[in-house]
Amino acid sequence: MKFTIVTVLIFLMSFAGALVGLLAMTGHLNAESIDKLLGRGKPEAAPGKEADDLDKYVRELRDRERRLTEEQQRVADKEKRLRLAEGDLEELAERLDEMLQEVGTSKEQADEAYDKRLEEAAKTIAEMKPDNAAAALATWPPERAAEVLRMVKEKERAKILDAMNDPEDVAVILDRFKNNPTI
Repeated sequence: MKFTIVTVLIFLMSFAGALVGLLAMTGHLNAESIDKLLGRGKPEAAPGKEADDLDKYVRELRDRERRLTEEQQRVADKEKRLRLAEGDLEELAERLDEMLQEVGTSKEQADEAYDKRLEEAAKTIAEMKPDNAAAALATWPPERAAEVLRMVKEKERAKILDAMNDPEDVAVILDRFKNNPTI
């Protein structure tokens, strides 16, 4: 009988040692798990109001989590649309720059062509007889006549202005010279 008691005690001690070793290896060896093994665990809360309150908080947390997830998705969608819009805007800005360069080039070409036509007109007017040149310039707007006459040598210009019949036209052209020295 003594032998049986000792064997049972050794078996129980071995079992307890193996159980403690297993708990230690799994990381569950703590005061709470030992109390559970020995039957000294905390008394469970009586079901009722605390469980209802807990359920209420869990529902609220889940609801907040759902709303947060939805809001994060909306923000992600807006960021995606914003990135697309930024890309479109950059593309439009590049196209606008290209168009501005084209317009600038076209304007320079048009200005060069205009200056060339003015020089040709001035050369032609200078080669004409002063009476004929005056008659031709009398039909032009005074600003254009002033631009062409500015390119004519001063001596020729004086003869042409002298040959003009209308002193008002001469006054307007001379006023253009005075008020706009770059013409």
